[in-house]
Amino acid sequence: MFRILLKVSLFIILLAIAVNSILKRIWVNHGIINEPRSRYDVIIVGAGSSGCVVARRLWEKSNLSILVIESGTTAPWISVVPLLAPALQGYTADWAYKTVTQKHSQLGMKNRQSSWPRGKVLGGSSVLNYLLHTWGARSDFDNLWDSGDSSWNFESVRRYFKKSESFQRISGASVTGLRGKHGPMPVTEFDTSSSPLASAFLEGLPSLGIKIGDLNGELENGAMPSQSNIWNGWRVSVVDAYLDSILDMANIHLLTSTQAVQIITEDRRATGVLAVNLYSGITYHIDATYEVVLSAGTIGTPHILMLSGIGPKEHLAQHGIPVVADLPGVGQNLRDHLNVPLYFHLDAPVSATTSKVRSIAEIWKYATKGKGFLANSGVESLVRLPVPGDNSTHSKLYFMLFNLGSVNGDLFSSIANFRNDTFQDTFPDTKNDSKEGFMILASCTQPLSTGEVRLTSPNPMAAPLIDPNYLSRQEDVKCLIKAMKTAARLGSTKPVRDLGARLHLPGYENCSTFSQSLQDDKYLECWVRTSAITAYHPVGTCAMGSSDNPMTVLDWRLRVRGIKNLRVADSSSFPHLTSGNPHAVVLMVAERAADFILEDIKRQNIKKIHRSSH
Repeated sequence: MFRILLKVSLFIILLAIAVNSILKRIWVNHGIINEPRSRYDVIIVGAGSSGCVVARRLWEKSNLSILVIESGTTAPWISVVPLLAPALQGYTADWAYKTVTQKHSQLGMKNRQSSWPRGKVLGGSSVLNYLLHTWGARSDFDNLWDSGDSSWNFESVRRYFKKSESFQRISGASVTGLRGKHGPMPVTEFDTSSSPLASAFLEGLPSLGIKIGDLNGELENGAMPSQSNIWNGWRVSVVDAYLDSILDMANIHLLTSTQAVQIITEDRRATGVLAVNLYSGITYHIDATYEVVLSAGTIGTPHILMLSGIGPKEHLAQHGIPVVADLPGVGQNLRDHLNVPLYFHLDAPVSATTSKVRSIAEIWKYATKGKGFLANSGVESLVRLPVPGDNSTHSKLYFMLFNLGSVNGDLFSSIANFRNDTFQDTFPDTKNDSKEGFMILASCTQPLSTGEVRLTSPNPMAAPLIDPNYLSRQEDVKCLIKAMKTAARLGSTKPVRDLGARLHLPGYENCSTFSQSLQDDKYLECWVRTSAITAYHPVGTCAMGSSDNPMTVLDWRLRVRGIKNLRVADSSSFPHLTSGNPHAVVLMVAERAADFILEDIKRQNIKKIHRSSH
């Protein structure tokens, strides 16, 4: 009888989640159109993390007619469960890119390629990501983003971070004036009291001289419980936070399952977009009265620009594409964080394991209270520290405490493209569903290695070439070795050792000539080049910057150089990475882009800016 009740309870829980998803899909579909009009005031390409923000802010502050074009459609129901983020990778909501074979890294991956999931869905990569909300360090903006006139220094961008977020401390304590309280995107602090592992981890850090506080606006270096875009245990994507509530409004249209394939230009002015419905094959020529805004992401935006004749002239000529604007920086400056996974065994039964996660008790806790392992991405704490002995690169060491004891080999090896032997060496005893343990993902925030995105064909449906050129600079290897040694200390403080923690040292066959020890830098370098994986943070392929730098694509107001009425608002605009997960920075850039658009239209004496009501 008890088994029957458990099965019935599980069925009811899953049915409730599915019904919620169906109702949400019906609601979102209210704003989706079947056919676009021939003209809009503003066309936004991409309904992802930046496009949704720009659309919402333009709607709030103007009577402009707005079209948002998205290649994907509504997110599958499973996306609402934070811990299940990896399960969406490689399927219909994902572009499922792969990099080219890497020369200096990915030795343990199939064909030495890295899998690069990118969101092909309403909400973009905010539907696939691990939900972490980090601003980056003050020094990122003051030292690397600042234009010289303070327009992108930390004080200038902080108000846009605050504008986007609604931060809540799990303790209910008051939020300082440094943080936003009323923005659309909920940001929830992880409840460390629910995790003996996270509590022990943070408890041990002061013994290493590490401060505990808020890495978003308060601490340059230190540690904190993770902060995530979660509300009551449910994932909140950008389409949830910014667009859902306004999709029935007459002046905003959402065109899904439609891929923008070309920016239409006349006399070096963007006048519209050519787009193709991915199901019917119908082609739309849609005019834009005032602006076209590219928010297709670090891969999609340079791809569309080059297909439109905007990019390096020699490369365009190779593919027979007429040159509209010779911008050699389009597709260049590709930057990404690499994570080195360090696995720690545990004796105490305090970690997330497959057997616990799929238990009826855990599912019931999630469905009824929005609590438990399923209610979080698995990342419970973050640490950011200066690089020992380095004052030149502005890089930081960055660490994520990932509470995951038993690592599902079939799922994780597939999405990260691991070879089976490498995966087994990196994450031991993967067949044991009750295995206790955790990971620390170690990275350096300002790698010097840069790559590129290039065309493979003038056919817009052909995936672009992606080459991150990981670890081509030896300085990056040296920094990651320092990060690994620091991670070993973070995972070995007394409170964590009291849980039985001990570091696993992988025995990779290709590293067997070295001493399997943290004291052997050659072994650590081999470890890095074998199993370091993408952090899913690609940026920079249409970087903004000064006009005297020929490799910059955008000016400081995110306008494409040499083409009027064309702007980029997404992670491709970043001149550099930031010291943390970049999603909150994408929201900040998009918030600012909306202000730039409205200011520039107002300068043209357009009377549609002021709204009397919604």
